[in-house]
This record gives sequence, C-alpha cells and structure tokens, in this order.
Amino acid sequence: MDLFRLSFKDTPSFSAHQIKDDRVLVVDPFGSGVSPLFSSFPARHLCLVLSLRMPRHEVHDEIKPVIQYMEREASHNQADILVEGVRANGLAVSGMQETLDALGHGQADILILANGIPLGEKQRSELVRRAANTGAQVESVEGHPVLQAMGGMGALLRYCPHWV
Repeated sequence: MDLFRLSFKDTPSFSAHQIKDDRVLVVDPFGSGVSPLFSSFPARHLCLVLSLRMPRHEVHDEIKPVIQYMEREASHNQADILVEGVRANGLAVSGMQETLDALGHGQADILILANGIPLGEKQRSELVRRAANTGAQVESVEGHPVLQAMGGMGALLRYCPHWV
C-alpha cells in the first residue's frame, strides 16, 4: 500500500513502499518535527522527514539526494553482480570484445558501462545501439573501482554463452 506517491518530471515516481532494507522514509503530516521514536533508529538508516505542507519544489529538493543515492546503490549492485558473475565464470562477461560478442548474439540482458572509461563516442554509441537492438538495458555506473579494473564494461547475460 502506498503511503503517498510523488512524481516530478525529472525524477521517477516515488512512494514509501518502494523503500526497503535499511532505508526509511517518514512523512510528517503536521510539520511537528521528528518524533522521539525515530531517534532510536540505527545510524545506517536514512530518515527523511517531509511535511505535507511543504511546497512541491522543496519536496523535490529534499527527495532528489535520496533518489540519487538509491540509483547509485542500484547501479553499484548491478556492477557487483557483474563482477561476481565474471569471477564465477557464470552469467556475465567483461571487456570490449566479450561484451560486443554477447550483444551480437543477443545474450546480453544488461549492458554495464563505467563512467570515465577511455571509450570513444563512436564505440559507446555502438555498444548502446547493439543493446537497444536486442532489448538489453543499459546501466551507467559511477565510481566502481573493480569494474574499472575489469575494463570498465561488461554485460549480465540472459543465458550461458557457448564459448565459456
């Protein structure tokens, strides 16, 4: 059940039920401040207190860092899955040629590209075009050193490649 739903043109729809694990979103309907109940939350919890009386632009300003954090965590999780898959010789490949081969065979489910890799615009466009042609998603990852060390790119696969 949604406690509330917020939607802005430059952010995804956001509702309280989407927050899981160690993230908590608190809505303060009367602007009375944080309840003493929330002071007992462990430090790793992310608490955001909003008043229903806040103007929309203030709500957007408050939520934007939370959404950015959640998107960054999601992309890092995808990169972690890629690294584990490559190390286990499983459903993942890394490196330019292996990624191109997986995209060419329609095996790639998610193309993962690290930001800041030395990749020309033509090469990046070709990777994204191939992903789009096969229905693969494209994930851009910022600041993942292990992915950078593996060539800065890879793909999570739909099925095990025959060449492994």
